[in-house]
Amino acid sequence: MRKAMAMLAGGAGAVLLMAAAPAMRGGWAVLTVHELPESVVAGERVTLTFSLRQHGEEMLAGREPTLQLRSGALLGSRQRVAAERTRQPGVYRATFAVPDGEKLMVRVDTDFHGWNVDLWPIAVRAGSAASNVSLASGGHASEAPAQERGRALFIAKGCVGCHTKSDDAQLEDYPQMRVGPELGGRSFPVDFLVRKMTDAASLRPEQPRFGARIAVMPQLEVSADEARAIAGYLNARSVASRD
Repeated sequence: MRKAMAMLAGGAGAVLLMAAAPAMRGGWAVLTVHELPESVVAGERVTLTFSLRQHGEEMLAGREPTLQLRSGALLGSRQRVAAERTRQPGVYRATFAVPDGEKLMVRVDTDFHGWNVDLWPIAVRAGSAASNVSLASGGHASEAPAQERGRALFIAKGCVGCHTKSDDAQLEDYPQMRVGPELGGRSFPVDFLVRKMTDAASLRPEQPRFGARIAVMPQLEVSADEARAIAGYLNARSVASRD
């Protein structure tokens, strides 16, 4: 088992290493939403908690991020919500009442060198707050296709900030620093991906390769269930879109 894991760390593991580049020394941030709702209820109050990391590693404290919400007909209804700092450096939260409409678009302005992140559209439903569904717990199969759920988490957890998936045209407009390898058109062992996302440090190389500094995947707030959903998305060659 140890030998097999060592082979993964040196083979497939190397695929997920983020190669350092001089262009990445400037200002860019990785956003990680702690619990991403799959659907929300119109009129109910929702709190989004998220982390900001410079270059995906160093926590970005002291920022003043905001959420830009769009909903309604042709997404014409807009509002801005200020996020507040928590006691944890680099962790913020924003609370808002869910506006009416079939879907909610959320853009997070990180307040860091103009870096913004658009979350995947969140379904808005009528009903009680008890019907809210969180992607952190896996949600329900009827709420959204499993691959789409994985894509939403791929964005919200910060993966899209460093990796590309060229076989998903829906990601073409997302800002990506391309410090990580291309993940489209490939398949990876699910157990390896789950471990890589939930315990990245356990698969980090002990020594830099080829005499160069290697930036490796940081430890983000990803649960095992979330990692499995992302793994299913990564191993899929085509992904359903939400229209």
